[in-house]
Amino acid sequence: MFINKTKKRGQALVEYALIIASMAVLLISSLGYIGNNVNNSFSRINNSFTLTTP
Repeated sequence: MFINKTKKRGQALVEYALIIASMAVLLISSLGYIGNNVNNSFSRINNSFTLTTP
């Protein structure tokens, strides 16, 4: 009976670790995507303020 409880506890720990790892991968990839979009937006805004000589 004691072995079964520790086995379930270990299994739950592994499942939580996999969930946290997958969430970290999704968070990092989404932040990279959002960061590129924000950078492109600021670059376009900056380029619109540059002075052009006729």
